[in-house]
Amino acid sequence: GHQWLIRQVVIRARSVDCDSVVLTFDPAPHVVFRPGARQLTEGAEKARLIDALDPTVLVVTPFTREFSVRTASQFMQDVLAQMNLAELGVGADFRFG
Repeated sequence: GHQWLIRQVVIRARSVDCDSVVLTFDPAPHVVFRPGARQLTEGAEKARLIDALDPTVLVVTPFTREFSVRTASQFMQDVLAQMNLAELGVGADFRFG
């Protein structure tokens, strides 16, 4: 799952002499949209687990209903404005919006 993906990103980044960046949301989107839903791993614990996989940078983005209305294009423009993205690794169930 997520750990395998992060490990692959870290390995790939090291092999091409780039930084590895993990971008995650807190809270998870399903928590925002489904009242009463729980997040498997929260806040500091989530960051600790990701940090243990040794990415160069961890970006935790607050997820809100207001944030959720951004288009995929707006989101990617923000990401690209903050970093020089060489490659993008995503999970099998990833989607924008």
